[in-house]
Amino acid sequence: MKIFILTFFFSMGIVFSSEKSLVQWKDYSNALQASAQDQKLVFVFATAKWCLNCRAMEKTLFQDPFITNTLNTRFHPTQIDIDSEEEIQCDGHLMSTKKCFSGIWKLNSIPSFLVIAPKGLSILSISQSLQLAQMRLLLNELLNKEKEWIHE
Repeated sequence: MKIFILTFFFSMGIVFSSEKSLVQWKDYSNALQASAQDQKLVFVFATAKWCLNCRAMEKTLFQDPFITNTLNTRFHPTQIDIDSEEEIQCDGHLMSTKKCFSGIWKLNSIPSFLVIAPKGLSILSISQSLQLAQMRLLLNELLNKEKEWIHE
């Protein structure tokens, strides 16, 4: 039975991936600082080491040329591990990533996505796995709203 399960996951390419992400993920704190300077939105991918859907998204969404180019040029993309006890700034509070995820941002599942304005406040959160077309639509909508959110 164990061999069948491992074979299944390997054939799906979910457990281990040798592909390097094309997204230029930044450290969360550095992304916030850069956002404050250049007024780009911060795009946060909330994940965990044990999240199979997150790994699948890394192999599909974050390999797509439109998505990776948009994230790398129009946002400050960053990943956070929701199980981390590292202290980060979240909506004006300094606390562990784990507490920011559930306490401040009120997220309860992964994968989750956050958009943070240059002033450091979250303006959008989504808790669900996204398909390629959904992520493309989301990024286009974010770009359409970008000026409105940045100047509020």
